[in-house]
Amino acid sequence: LASSSIAALAVWLVCSSLYYYFDHGNPTMLLCPRCEDPSDRESCRDDHELDSCYGRMDTIPSAMYFCLINLFGEYPLMGEHSLGGRCVGVFIAIAGTGIVGITTGVLGNGFAEYVAEVKAGRKAAKSDADGYAPLAAG
Repeated sequence: LASSSIAALAVWLVCSSLYYYFDHGNPTMLLCPRCEDPSDRESCRDDHELDSCYGRMDTIPSAMYFCLINLFGEYPLMGEHSLGGRCVGVFIAIAGTGIVGITTGVLGNGFAEYVAEVKAGRKAAKSDADGYAPLAAG
């Protein structure tokens, strides 16, 4: 679990940095939440609304948010990325499937082992309560 978590964190950081590298300053990644049309800077009526505009990929932490969404299988902004950003998105689609699949498999296997141990403990406790002695090894 630790190694798959470290791999997932590394892929997340590298892909976020690549998103930042390719798409910081990309005008189609601009978001203006206070304007009439949040995706259009021209719809801002005054400087106060214009000051609310920011680039979705202008910092690595903001790119990390969108990269994490992509790693979980959602691709809401793929049409607005630059060519380099789209290539990173394709890599994320492939890597995300592998990393999320491996981590899910490790967690599922651990849970199955835990359930098996609990069931074995209940069987041993039940046989003791019934008066049967467990078989001794040896």
